[in-house]
Amino acid sequence: MLWTSLVLLLLSTFGIADEPTPITELGQNDRIVIVGGGPAGIHYATLLAQKGFTSITILEASNAIGGKTKTVMDPLGFPHELGTCYAHALYTPVFDLLNQYDPTNKLIPFMPTVKGHTWVNQEGQPVTDYNKYILQLAKKAVGPKPLPELIATVNAAFQSYIALHESIFGVYDYGLPPQPSDWKPLRLSGYDFLAKNKLLAIEGFFRFVFQQQGYGSLENTPAFYMLWWAHPDMVRARQAADSQGKPWVWMLSKGYKSLWQAMLDAYPQIQVKLNVQVIQVTRRPLPIYITVYDHGVPSVVFADHVVMAIDLSRLAVLPTDLSDTEKLLYKNQSTASSFVVTLFESDATPSESVSQWWPARGVGATQGRLQLTRNSRLALFNPSPAHGAPSDPNPTDWGVNATGRQARVAYQFYNRLVQDSDGATAKAQLMTDLTAAKFGKANVRTQIVHNYFPRFEQAKLEAGVLWKIWGLQGNRHTTWVGSSVSFESILDVIAYNLQLIQRVQMT
Repeated sequence: MLWTSLVLLLLSTFGIADEPTPITELGQNDRIVIVGGGPAGIHYATLLAQKGFTSITILEASNAIGGKTKTVMDPLGFPHELGTCYAHALYTPVFDLLNQYDPTNKLIPFMPTVKGHTWVNQEGQPVTDYNKYILQLAKKAVGPKPLPELIATVNAAFQSYIALHESIFGVYDYGLPPQPSDWKPLRLSGYDFLAKNKLLAIEGFFRFVFQQQGYGSLENTPAFYMLWWAHPDMVRARQAADSQGKPWVWMLSKGYKSLWQAMLDAYPQIQVKLNVQVIQVTRRPLPIYITVYDHGVPSVVFADHVVMAIDLSRLAVLPTDLSDTEKLLYKNQSTASSFVVTLFESDATPSESVSQWWPARGVGATQGRLQLTRNSRLALFNPSPAHGAPSDPNPTDWGVNATGRQARVAYQFYNRLVQDSDGATAKAQLMTDLTAAKFGKANVRTQIVHNYFPRFEQAKLEAGVLWKIWGLQGNRHTTWVGSSVSFESILDVIAYNLQLIQRVQMT
């Protein structure tokens, strides 16, 4: 307790040597080395190249770019996303990148409101569709009402949520929220925040936008992060789209990895080195001395400025000469989740769908249970069938694509850091759950275990860690990007980078 109090006291002030620096000055030919070849690192590299810098190197420990983007191509020629997957109506920065670098990578609507698109499974209850499930939760919260009145109640709850959100953070564009002046309303889980503020009529919406993205359950999610992701503009976009029967969430026809590769291909001044594991970074005296294993061989990379695009919550190699303030900001980010994504195939089911969802799983004893499946082929090739409107009495007929062997992506979730045994444990549980769910003759093609959704504990949030990181960007010849210093979404890391690059000046 004493140590925690000391940490918070130290975080509340900046050391003399760590005063915020609003401008990062770099020479045109300075050696800029980016540690991490995920979306944040790649995007920031392209922004530096656009600004005119000539010497940009990305060091990636694995044998492929993409970080938490894991696009696996099916033998039939379409992508399976085992990491980064969706884009919603606020992803304008991503849409701009697609238009600029990868214009043939088209947006494919993902519409759970289409009849038969998403089946919802609840223990001991008949399978239902997404629309009925959302209304079930609303009825549970406010009691039985005629459908028009129930819909009006749900819409009123959304408006109440927006008003409450703006009372806490004010009005701002999507991104890192303004630092709250009063944290009391946020000292709750996401679910408890909704319950306390009488917003459970819209519980279904929040469950879907969190679990579909792999963030886990509302019961385990801090209210601060729920409100960060569910920005008022997202809610407004969803309401507008639903009222018109239009999509507000999409997948990419060629997958996200296609975009990252196209961006790198556009800039010959960006050098990407794969299979290069960073084992030590020493920033003083200059030049920065980066010790690596390059394909297993010890080597050294020199830099004038280093960009750390890494996961701070797992096996992060930090500079050896961190200041006291930096240690408080970047060391010991110990909260994240184990998100296991598996590509498997099975026989077609009698009632095929794009997705099946088990919303109550992922909490307590149900952590690690099968939480969601997504049929990539149906998602990409039957996005919005004309005969599948929500008002139709019968589920959509998905046609020939719903026959024969089907390849699907499965989600499983643990509310803790990754453990070495997660892959094997999750696979065994998955096979049990697939059998129970009647996915016949299932077999696993490949599996990815993500250390996902890194985040700060409540005490550090209230001490202002995210905003102090922002204030110190560029200090000590170091920039920090990625989900560990923002939020686990492509939109966030790109929006963060776009703000950050404005502070960089060429000397």
